[in-house]
Amino acid sequence: MSTQTTLPGVSYQKISIFTEKYFDILHTSLTHCAYAQYLFLSAQERFFS
Repeated sequence: MSTQTTLPGVSYQKISIFTEKYFDILHTSLTHCAYAQYLFLSAQERFFS
């Protein structure tokens, strides 16, 4: 019985760590995308205006 109670805890911990890393990566990539888009738009205005 003890192994059945500890297994979900371990898997849940792994899942929570995975989602934490995933959302961290997602957040940083979205921030980089927004920054890159901002740079692209400013460069576009500079070149085509």
